[in-house]
Amino acid sequence: MKTKIFILGVIAATAIGLLFNSCKKDDQVTNPKQTQTSPTLQQPNQQSVVKSANDNAIAESVFGSIFKQSDKAARNTNKLKDINTGCPNITINSISSYPMTITIDFGTACTGDDGKIRSGKIIGVLSAPYIDSASTLTITPDNYHEIINGIDYSVLGTETITNMGHTLAGHPIFDVNVSNGVITSVNGTIHWNSQKQNEWIQGYDTWFNVFDDVYLVTGSANGTNSGGETFQINITSPLQVAVVCSWIESGTLEIITQANPVITVDYGTGTCDNIAVVTCYGYTITIYM
Repeated sequence: MKTKIFILGVIAATAIGLLFNSCKKDDQVTNPKQTQTSPTLQQPNQQSVVKSANDNAIAESVFGSIFKQSDKAARNTNKLKDINTGCPNITINSISSYPMTITIDFGTACTGDDGKIRSGKIIGVLSAPYIDSASTLTITPDNYHEIINGIDYSVLGTETITNMGHTLAGHPIFDVNVSNGVITSVNGTIHWNSQKQNEWIQGYDTWFNVFDDVYLVTGSANGTNSGGETFQINITSPLQVAVVCSWIESGTLEIITQANPVITVDYGTGTCDNIAVVTCYGYTITIYM
């Protein structure tokens, strides 16, 4: 399975954080495409929603990054170092027997080919060849840190990738679950869990060419934001993600916090563009991400 799905998946959560700044009363909205459907409804608790959305985006980014590094190592078990950056160092306990333990060591500071600075280790245990149905890759960070926008995040938790075989249409599918995720920084602590399934609908027959890959992503995430509030994010219609597109192409999701009812985000019907539509408290707003 290719890795860009997780990176692009962050866009969905990050966009939520941006769009809720626009979900306001009539006299506060600057977007000319807003349509007011219920002027008497209460204004959302924007701080609550934005914090939950942003913290979810951070969690998506961190665990997506962990997956990306593990995925590359699991698919190339004969590659012991990133030839582009000289790090991380990769060690494997055995190249021919399973379970196989893959240790990815970033040392005290490793700048990856994606520009991110990482330290510590990621340890993956692969139950069988990665491409085999029913194989699992169980990933655990070990004193792992990642710097995002100048902020150091330490990460705990377990990420499990399970090869679920193929759909009737022949598409590979993978369960991608994060349990007991804990992300700590100077801004507080995020607790996060995620349960998703990625259906690889295009590009699966060209294993080493990531640029033709398209996925459908379903599932949910939940947690407690750095302010101590719980939140839930549900994908209500599969998100279509193409590696060559910087935006979610289609699908819908919802975000629920303690201080707000359900708020929905619609990414359209399949066009690669930066447009999403948010509905909250009876207001519908077009957002340009």
